[in-house]
Amino acid sequence: MPFRNKHSLQQLYQQHCAELRQFLIRRVGEQDATDLLQETWLHFLQLADIDAVRAPRAFLYKTAANIAIDFGRKSGRISTFTEEEVSDDTLFSPQPSQERIADGHWQFDRFADALQELPEISRQAFIMNKMEGLTHAEIAERLGVSQKSAQRIIMKAFNHCIKRLAR
Repeated sequence: MPFRNKHSLQQLYQQHCAELRQFLIRRVGEQDATDLLQETWLHFLQLADIDAVRAPRAFLYKTAANIAIDFGRKSGRISTFTEEEVSDDTLFSPQPSQERIADGHWQFDRFADALQELPEISRQAFIMNKMEGLTHAEIAERLGVSQKSAQRIIMKAFNHCIKRLAR
């Protein structure tokens, strides 16, 4: 997504602000999440070449995660335990539970089904944009359509997937 204008940045902010805030709340708590969210956006806006960011959502999450880690280090919230202080009952596993894995597979299958329902050109455009991070102009060139057509195709595909997954 090109960021050449204020509207594009506002749109990016609106798309990801709430979910990014929840991401930070899970890491640092509600009290500090808002400040770290602002710091994440400031870091993003201070980039020398915002247009070079090919996957803005992934970049924002990585930035937020790094800021949360730094915050934890500075505030002393990252605990260090000795072996005696930690029992098997209190250990947290970074691995998802079997239920979460099964749910993830089920969600992915639903998403894959929704993609399969799309016409080939729509599926290709959607994948190029949302998964490969290509711009509308790049997609239009690859598919041999106008940039406006590429944008419409992607939006229709996106709306189809949203409606399909909402069922």
